[in-house]
Amino acid sequence: MAVDCYAKDVRGTKMSKSSLIADVVSSNALSTLKEQGFIVDLEADLDRPSLPRNITELGDEDLMELYTQFVAYSDFINTQLSCAIIDEK
Repeated sequence: MAVDCYAKDVRGTKMSKSSLIADVVSSNALSTLKEQGFIVDLEADLDRPSLPRNITELGDEDLMELYTQFVAYSDFINTQLSCAIIDEK
């Protein structure tokens, strides 16, 4: 699914919109989570973050932004992995 929304990361490169891929079984699991009040992002503006050669050159705000990107990327990828595992069974 191509979406023309973009965000910029701390290094100024464009990030693409990614959509969670879920089949019937994992879609039902995601719906159940939503009904129970859990928030699951079905889309995310992300590319795989990378560390700068010298991370100590980043200021506090840029470092926290990079950390936020790593956590968001990890959360989204783990949710995608969980959907794949559920759908595989």
